[in-house]
This record gives sequence, structure tokens and C-alpha cells, in this order.
Amino acid sequence: MNKPETKEKLRNKMKSYETQKKINDTKRANGSLNSSKEEDKAYEALSNLFSKVERQYYCKRYPYKCDFYLPEKDLFIECHFSWLHNDKAFDKNNLEHLKEVEAIKLDEQRLSMERQNEENMYTVKLYTWTDLDVRKFECAKQNKLNWLCFYSYNDFNEWLSGQCST
Repeated sequence: MNKPETKEKLRNKMKSYETQKKINDTKRANGSLNSSKEEDKAYEALSNLFSKVERQYYCKRYPYKCDFYLPEKDLFIECHFSWLHNDKAFDKNNLEHLKEVEAIKLDEQRLSMERQNEENMYTVKLYTWTDLDVRKFECAKQNKLNWLCFYSYNDFNEWLSGQCST
């Protein structure tokens, strides 16, 4: 197990669609999927409006745990309500976003010096906002998915109100 090639094989297997789907299905069966109170409210609201709503949906077209999937509309919905996603999509060409990244890095360094053994949430925020969320958006775009992303519950609720009137 200490051999680098063995570790790499295990890492690749853990990344595979089949393994991730199995992990997700097990969490769903055990009721241990992560969600926020606002996501729970969004799920309830969607469930009142649509016949089927799948949470933490995972498929080959979108190999990320999507917050909600509406099969009748073939619609993927991401709810980036957490501060980890920031309040907008990251744009590497936006000077304000780059300044914000630098500020987060300073917070990350300060926290690292104060609490060396704790997980640094600023590191998680940088990864989530500038890497993971960007890859999700690109995947949805490349696969021409019907995909929505909300950065606040109010924006989600506004969209949902429009669905009620159609």
C-alpha cells in the first residue's frame, strides 16, 4: 500500500464514476448527504412544484454532486448559498475577483499561523470558488446541460416564483 503506483491506482479508482456513484447512493440510503437549511428549504419548495426532485444527483454527463436535478425538465440546479462559493461565479479575468483571491490568501496565511492543526476554511474557499465551481460550470457548458446556479436563496426563490406562474 505504500508504493506510489498502488496509491495512484486507489486514487484513480476513488475518482471513477462508478465508485463515486456508489458512495453517493450509500450516503443517500443512510440519510447522510450534506445539506444546509436553505438547501432543505429549496428542496421542499421544488418538491411542492415538481413531481420528482433528485438531491445530490450524480451522472456521467455531470460527474459532480449536483444539489438538485429535475428529470421532467432535465434541469440541473446548483445552490451555492454557502460563503465557500462566494456570492458570484469566479472570473479569472476580473481584476476585482483577483484582488479578492489575494485577500483570501492573506486570511488563509493569518489563520494558518494561528491554528496550525485545524482545517483552513480559506483554503477550502479558494479551492471551491476558483477551481471546483469553475470546473462544474465548464462541464455543464461543454455538455450543453440545462443548468442553473444560484448564489442566494433569494435568487433561487425569485426563479422559483417564475416557475409557479408558467
